[in-house]
Amino acid sequence: MRNYVDGLGHLFEGKYDCNNKAALKGNFKVVYKGETLTAHILWGVNPSGKLVNPFHNNITAGKGFVLLGPDIINSEETFDEDMTTFIKSNKPTYFEIDETLVCDMSVNFDKEGNITEDSVFQFYMPLPGDAKYVKTKKGENGDKDDGFPNLSIACEMAVINKSNPSMFLCQIPETILKGYESNIKKQLTKEICEDRKAFLSYLVKASDGK
Repeated sequence: MRNYVDGLGHLFEGKYDCNNKAALKGNFKVVYKGETLTAHILWGVNPSGKLVNPFHNNITAGKGFVLLGPDIINSEETFDEDMTTFIKSNKPTYFEIDETLVCDMSVNFDKEGNITEDSVFQFYMPLPGDAKYVKTKKGENGDKDDGFPNLSIACEMAVINKSNPSMFLCQIPETILKGYESNIKKQLTKEICEDRKAFLSYLVKASDGK
């Protein structure tokens, strides 16, 4: 459990764009220890258990949130170069909130590239309607002030339905949560999780274009 604020829920960093559309900010960090790797990832999962498409906030062209791939990749031949340029810009990436579970995961890989049993997958469900939006001050989350409002996205933590019910806990059958976890594991490899560029490149290539 993380980012819990009493009376509000579990809060995750989000953003409004120039079209007043909200999205949730993803996060990726990797830690190497010898031949093992741990990827700490915050990303969205759709109802099928698929990692959702990455967006970025195109402020320069005034487009707001747009799919990352079609907006920054000029051609298949320049894919690697274009992704490198984006990564070097250190711009954040986002994912849409509607029909999306938030997955906060720590994925551990052994030296053979297998995901180990001590990996952690915690799921969160955004609160319905406007209840999920908690406005914050510009720059409060550490972002550079780009002129657009910051916000936090309030979520319920997903727990198996045998847990004791309480506020900001979303009761979900264990089989469904294990299904999400299993589908995520099938998508991730040690190579995909070796750095942010590899992870985003995978998401762009796997994007359904919607």
